[in-house]
Formats: sequence, C-alpha cells, structure tokens
Amino acid sequence: MLHVDTSDHRDISTVGRLDWCNYALALRSYFRLIRVCRQERPNLVYVPISQTRIGFLRDSGYLLLARLFGKSQTAIHLHGGYFGRFYEACGPLMRWFIDRIMGRVDSAIVLADCFRPIFRRWLPEDAIHVVPNGTELSIPGLQVKLEQSNSKAIFMVTYLSSLLMEKGIADFAMAARLCATTRQDLLFQAAGEWQSNSRELQSEIVALSQQLPPGTFRMLGRVDGSSKAALLGETDIFVLPTFYPFEGQPTVILEAMAAGCAIVASQHASIPEIIQDGVNGLLVPPRNPEKLAETILHLAENPSLCRRLGREAHRTYRDRFTTVASNDALGRAFEAILAARAR
Repeated sequence: MLHVDTSDHRDISTVGRLDWCNYALALRSYFRLIRVCRQERPNLVYVPISQTRIGFLRDSGYLLLARLFGKSQTAIHLHGGYFGRFYEACGPLMRWFIDRIMGRVDSAIVLADCFRPIFRRWLPEDAIHVVPNGTELSIPGLQVKLEQSNSKAIFMVTYLSSLLMEKGIADFAMAARLCATTRQDLLFQAAGEWQSNSRELQSEIVALSQQLPPGTFRMLGRVDGSSKAALLGETDIFVLPTFYPFEGQPTVILEAMAAGCAIVASQHASIPEIIQDGVNGLLVPPRNPEKLAETILHLAENPSLCRRLGREAHRTYRDRFTTVASNDALGRAFEAILAARAR
C-alpha cells in the first residue's frame, strides 16, 4: 500500500477557504499521485473526499488523475455527513460537474448507515461500504473507574472539542449556568482551541462563566496526548451537544467511551448509531441547553446510572470502535471493492 499525503494539517478554520497554501498543497499532491500511478499501476486509488466546493474541486483532480494515469479503480471515503446537503446547495453547473465526477467513482465508504443515502444517487447499494472510526487511548486508572460504585463529592463534567458555536460550546456554558442554580457539586470544564474568527463567541463564554459560582467552570485550552487521557480519565460526564453541519462520527466521543465516561450527546449526524439512548449514554436535542442541563443533573443525581452508562460505553468502544476494529472494517471494504471489480 502506497500513501500520498493530501491532508491540510492546519486548523479547522481553513475548511473551504481558498488560499495559496491550498493551491500549493494540491499541486504537490497531484504530481505525487501521477508518479505513483505511472510507476506502480495500483488496482485501487482511495481518496478521502471533501464536503466543500473548493475541496471537492481539488479532490476531483485526484479521481481524474487516477483514471487517466493509472487506469485504477477509485474509492472515495466520506469522513462527515454534509456531502448530500453540499450537493443540493450547489448551482446547476456545479451539480453537473459533481455528477460527472461521481459517475467515474466505483465505490464509496461512509462512517455509518445513516450516510448511505448520500451516495445512492450515483452508486448501487453494494458499492457503498460502512467503516466506523476507531481510536486508541490509554486511560490511567481505567479499571478502578469502571469498577467504582460510590458517589463522588464532585462530579466532573467535560466538553472537549473545537471551541465553535456549532460544536455546542455555548450550549455547554449555558447548561452549566442552569445546573449551578440547583447543585454546587458539579465542576464544568471546557477543553479545546478557539478559532481565529471566534472573538465574539469567546466574550459570550466568558460572560456566561462569570455568572457561575467561582471555581465551577474552567477553560483548559488545548489538551492532547497524555493530558487528554488524564482529563477523560477523571471525567464523570462527557458532553458534546454538537450541531456542526460537517459532523460525521466524532472521534472525541469514542475517546470518552474508551475512558468509561457517561456520554451526553446531541441527536445529530451518526451519533445515534454510536450512542443508544439509555443504554450506553443519553441523547439530547441539538441547540437545547435546558434539556442538556436537565440530563446532566439527572446523571449527577443518579450516580449508579452514571457509572452503568460509563461501563456500557466502554464495552461498546471495546467491541466496535478500537483502531483495530476500524482497520479490519476498512480492510474488508477494500477486499469487497477489489472482488467486485474482478467479477
């Protein structure tokens, strides 16, 4: 297997933005792909596909070059859930172009069953494969956490994601303020990075946090690696009230499941296929801080339920969402795609 790195390693604020760095990255990747196709003649070229106009135009180049220089079969992988809405929002000319490109695609990979319909307009059902995300995270003291049954003096409630309005950070802060009117034993923590265009949102979150009792709401900034593992290991209730339009299958939820956290997440994108409400977590409507606060309080008032949901979340992660499970699913998808071509 040969890898041509086409990724943009900058932050999420560059999604869909046209700049010279994007041009340079695309051109460099095109030349690398041409070289690989001409020298190696791969049977299959696999392209993670974008959900924005600029990104799709870039990715269409990879698909066309694979056909032109390698005569290769092509498989696209959608790591989100917005592509169908992106297509519908395009004008007639762009939709015509997408149709022409998708007509040259042999198969598609999606993160969950709910995303299969996105590609049914272009591909038969047996050419659409589901491969969930996977992750690995070593959590200190995990076994003790999973086995404990006693109530804690302080419940730790954590948000961990990009600090975007659409990811639910404002709803999290508003829920914290609502919870504080009822209980003083909840510690709310928000971890993640602000984006370059989020000054107004930052001011809103600061204002909300100042309405809480001192020491009950903390902004932690970016956490990763061992710091992330330690944070999730200490977390009782993990919260992600996202309504992000590009959302697919949030890896951070899988990491929180790996850490045995009780999950509270929004009914959005593929989250209901990860979290079964009342079994391995609780689901809330997006953009509803009142319901979010009510759900957090319910878990804090029922610590045995909180522990049970955390243990079941960890079991679900172990069975379905490890890196090994994801890689195995991707391997099976590749085998099915190549076998279909051989028939």
